[in-house]
Amino acid sequence: MSKLSNRSVPSAVSKVNRPAVLPSTEIVFLLDRSGSMSNNDKWVEAVLGINALVADQTKLAGDAFLTLVVFDRLAKEPIIQIVHDHVPLKDVPELDPKGPIQPRSETPLWDAIYATIQHVRGKRAAMPATQRPKLVALNIFTDGLNNASTEITGSKGIALLRKMIAECEAEGWQVSFAGAGGGDIFAQAAEIGINLVVAVAGTARGVEDSMSQTTSHIGNYRKSHGISGGSSGGKKKPN
Repeated sequence: MSKLSNRSVPSAVSKVNRPAVLPSTEIVFLLDRSGSMSNNDKWVEAVLGINALVADQTKLAGDAFLTLVVFDRLAKEPIIQIVHDHVPLKDVPELDPKGPIQPRSETPLWDAIYATIQHVRGKRAAMPATQRPKLVALNIFTDGLNNASTEITGSKGIALLRKMIAECEAEGWQVSFAGAGGGDIFAQAAEIGINLVVAVAGTARGVEDSMSQTTSHIGNYRKSHGISGGSSGGKKKPN
């Protein structure tokens, strides 16, 4: 009968397949809470989809954090609210679709994207390099067209936003735009220079599909930057 041994295995033959080591990732989710999100259970499915996204991404190796931002307009002013700010996924509580954050008013989409990127960039710049996530996945979800921005407006505003998004992508960010109904989603994304687009029907099923695709995009992005753990890294000694 063979016996188990606790002796270390020489590095020259220590080639054990290990899961890929994924770089730390900041998952940024910008969620439209405008009034139309209350139609067809879109808000409910979006919130449940974020809960599922967190659960799925937590299963992957590597640290990941959630920054969740919701936006609408109230009393003629864009309201851009940070719900979670760089929270480790394992510490993110489940969101309640019937909780205090509910759909309300109009859609200051351009302002919300601009403000969210500014916030994330500023927070990253203030972090020690050793604590700064290597990857950033910015995910934008809306069910309508921009109709209430006050800062990012006109051709100059669009040009500024396009430039900011291009800079983020050049830094290695993944930026995705998901839309559930509400006009030509591809044209709206193209206007600000986003190529990774998910376009679905403005229904509960459509939102569910959108969230599933977004989760898959994030997972693929993280895995594509993984470092193989297939070998211990030991070298065989020369004879």
